[in-house]
Amino acid sequence: MKFQSESVDSYYLRSELQVAVHLCKRKDRMACEHLSNICALTLYTDGIACMLFVHTPLAPVWLFYNKQDTISILNDTKISERYSLRREDNSSTLDFTIAKFSLNGEFLSIGRPSLPCQLLRNVRFGVNYNKRCRTTAVELLNAQVELLSPYLIFKDGNRTFTHALPVVVKLAGEDIDEILRQQLVRKFFLVDNVSGFKALPTFMNIRFAKAPELSVLRYMKSLTVLVNVQNGEEHGKIFAPFLIVKYDELTYQDLFDNPDIVIEYKVIFKLKDSDMDYNVQITIGVLTGIALIFSMIKAWSYYKRNHNGNLSVAVLLWFLVYAMGIVGNVITFVCIGACICLFVFYKGQTVPYILLPDNASEKRIQTYMSVAFSFKIFNLESWMLAMPEANAADKFSETRNNFTLQYAICTFVYVSVYFAQWLIRLMFYERYIRNRLQKFVDLCSVANISVFILAHNYYGFYIHGRSVHGFADTDLPTLINDLKKEEDNLCAHRGLVPGTTEQTFIISLTRSFKFLYDELMKQKDNVRSRKFCFDNFDQLILIFLE
Repeated sequence: MKFQSESVDSYYLRSELQVAVHLCKRKDRMACEHLSNICALTLYTDGIACMLFVHTPLAPVWLFYNKQDTISILNDTKISERYSLRREDNSSTLDFTIAKFSLNGEFLSIGRPSLPCQLLRNVRFGVNYNKRCRTTAVELLNAQVELLSPYLIFKDGNRTFTHALPVVVKLAGEDIDEILRQQLVRKFFLVDNVSGFKALPTFMNIRFAKAPELSVLRYMKSLTVLVNVQNGEEHGKIFAPFLIVKYDELTYQDLFDNPDIVIEYKVIFKLKDSDMDYNVQITIGVLTGIALIFSMIKAWSYYKRNHNGNLSVAVLLWFLVYAMGIVGNVITFVCIGACICLFVFYKGQTVPYILLPDNASEKRIQTYMSVAFSFKIFNLESWMLAMPEANAADKFSETRNNFTLQYAICTFVYVSVYFAQWLIRLMFYERYIRNRLQKFVDLCSVANISVFILAHNYYGFYIHGRSVHGFADTDLPTLINDLKKEEDNLCAHRGLVPGTTEQTFIISLTRSFKFLYDELMKQKDNVRSRKFCFDNFDQLILIFLE
């Protein structure tokens, strides 16, 4: 028997396999169940134990699904019950049932699952679970080996039906990328502490003895229940759920050390044919194209503001800078919009029109956000310039925190704090405590000084600080009297345009103005050119106003 750590000449298979095959061929029902259990213990890899069950129509025990029917099985719509997201409704939970068989094929019971960690119990419709429970190697070693067949009980009117559920079995570490390529089976087990005993040859190799110690123990490492929810007019109905079981192993040394064993249990609901991922990708693609066009416009604007002549590497660099910043904003905006949309429509709904994304979709959103923040962090411009119901008080402990909902809530909190801060600053702080920019503008007006601030060669800002009183060199009583006249509206306004109060402007300079400005700056420290400066200042202002 093949294990991950080693191949074991199993004493149990040597002593039971041939007998079970012989009796099963003679139509012994219990022997066929026993043989199917042996096949399940080998993870459906032993050709001798599984050969009688491969051909499904002729199999004495239903163990394998026909591989050609995988698509129709996973899209089976025989489950006619319409489930509800409202916890108070009777149809808010999925009623799983387990049929138990002993290792020798004897039917033990069928009913609600009585498995460790409350597996397959109280599965609420539409709520993803992620739970971990602990056990020890000794408990697994002493556990009873039982084979399990899962079913789902559903109602159609006053009648109750039972639907068999398929199982996918894999070893821990194996990925299940394409479920349609997997072999669907009917049985799984929690622990195998029987087949790992080696068969030791005795005298003349005629008989074999059972090894005193267990070499390998195989146990269920994780159980994932995947439920596809129907969309459109059949909302509330589900396709046949299926179970994904992964196994791991403990060696003799592991059993001797008796470590803690973690068993992972997940329930994942997916909305069939959900186009959320597709819409997010299309939106990001379209807006990224628009962002690149806008980045080109900004790069062209930078080129025009500086009049560098021919296109240069600097213009291309600024295009990349603008593109990274804007694309980062676009991705952030789309992800925030998607998360808020999921949050708003998921919370409080009673009919499953929208469900939370699965792990793959959440990782995709996290990747988008990582790229967006990377673009914002490495934005060279800044470096160069310097559950469905809203009440979760009684949530289940196994319900995991969803990244999408967390991100939406964080966005709400951030936007609320930002808006409150902006409102307080605008309505209270700048009006009653301090407005540094306005104080500087007032100082310029009192001092009768206008200020040019050029952020680029041909682009910048202008503060119109010319005093409405015509002069600033005066004594304090006259200054106080002038300010009193302004307060009583007995003189002209400070604005550049008569009758207005606007004193700050964004400016885009012409070549002639910039030339004259540069000439003044070159000669500002030359005493002999002082007359030139004063004579040409009025000309400079006239050119600027034009």
